[in-house]
Amino acid sequence: MSQGSVDEVKRIKIRNTEILIKKGSFDIEIVYDGKKLCIFSGPYVESSCSIVLYSRDIPNVKSLVSGADKKIFLLDPFKISVFESNKSFSYLMETDIRILYFNPSVDTREVLSYVAKSYQRIDVLVILLDRDYITPEFSSEILRGVRASVTIPLYVYVDDFYVFRDLINYYTQVIRP
Repeated sequence: MSQGSVDEVKRIKIRNTEILIKKGSFDIEIVYDGKKLCIFSGPYVESSCSIVLYSRDIPNVKSLVSGADKKIFLLDPFKISVFESNKSFSYLMETDIRILYFNPSVDTREVLSYVAKSYQRIDVLVILLDRDYITPEFSSEILRGVRASVTIPLYVYVDDFYVFRDLINYYTQVIRP
């Protein structure tokens, strides 16, 4: 994400955690306590990240969680719960807030049941909107299940953002990257 200009990156600060999102990208960075956790949708060469995760399995790229038996990683200062299916990953990261990075290729029921059982609410939902995999209408149902205070939809088509926002505005604050 460091390759783009400052104008292209949206910075969102909640408590002591900062979330950086590059416009038009499914990649995010989370900065907390001087450490940077990055989630990339594809291979990434330059990395000023302390921890690198991927939203899907990438051939010839070694991932921290791919094929791991563990579902929860304690990587100071982050606690990361991993949800994997179809060679894709969703993550629940905990710092002083809870951030769910939701990849629609992952089994929705597993993620929602874990979040519902473990937490009353999460602080931030980062959800990928791609009409090839998930509609804005289905995404709005996911949001109701996880009860996020703030939602950041990462989208391919601008129309999807507006449909999604209009469906969930009552339930959460929507931030457009």
